[in-house]
Amino acid sequence: MRIETWTEPADLIYDRAAFADLISLRFLDAGHNLLVLGPVGVGKSHCANALGHIAVRRRHTVHMVRAEKLFTRLRAARLDQTLETEFRRLARLDLLIIDDFALKALDPVTTNDFYELAVERHARAASTIVTSNRDPAEWLAMTSDQLLAQAAVDRLTGHAHTLILDGPSYRQRPTPQHLPGLTPTATEPHDQAAPQWSHPRGRTGGPITLASDIGAAAQGLLVRFERPIAAVRVLIARSSRDTVDGALPISAAVLRMPSPWWCRSVTVRSCSWDR
Repeated sequence: MRIETWTEPADLIYDRAAFADLISLRFLDAGHNLLVLGPVGVGKSHCANALGHIAVRRRHTVHMVRAEKLFTRLRAARLDQTLETEFRRLARLDLLIIDDFALKALDPVTTNDFYELAVERHARAASTIVTSNRDPAEWLAMTSDQLLAQAAVDRLTGHAHTLILDGPSYRQRPTPQHLPGLTPTATEPHDQAAPQWSHPRGRTGGPITLASDIGAAAQGLLVRFERPIAAVRVLIARSSRDTVDGALPISAAVLRMPSPWWCRSVTVRSCSWDR
């Protein structure tokens, strides 16, 4: 989730000037925290994630995690005697994003871990973003030790900016295919223009060889290669009479690549290879 993908609904209410200032990351440079609050489905996690992406692009160390998973990890670290190491790792981050905090009640162990984490990051003046459906005043009632939790919340909110989002849940909004008057149309993958391989013809490293026919009859399946791979199983063109670049009949179900290749999306019917 990035700021470029943020689609702002007309009925979403929030301080746009404050959000524009947060995008500058001045709060991060100053070592301040950020609380993103609001009801379910208004985009709190998206905003926090987008700020994290901006921070990463500016070469800050960032980690985003749901609160439940964070405390589960700390509980496991306590069992294998690596709790101090885990706290040091979390404290060293330039920006820690804790998503969906205080959705569930915090037991004594979790409350203590929350306090220790808040103390460690406050001592380093490291910024923390917390998203929550509850106001910080309600967090205390969700903990088992309110005095300990108050000390943690005080450190977390002492120099914190607050962004409040309000509006209906985006998950309940009609999707494009359900909008009135819109009839979705299906597009067959083989009707799309197929891009060519990203490597030049004649590349060293060996050809793509065609395996024996296994009797598969596909519908011109679109195949995507995004990483170096050694082999990929695909379904091939409509019949064995189809050809690849007018050269060889397609009767294969396996493309074998002897060396790593980076490729774009192609249909098997239009791919080219070394011969």
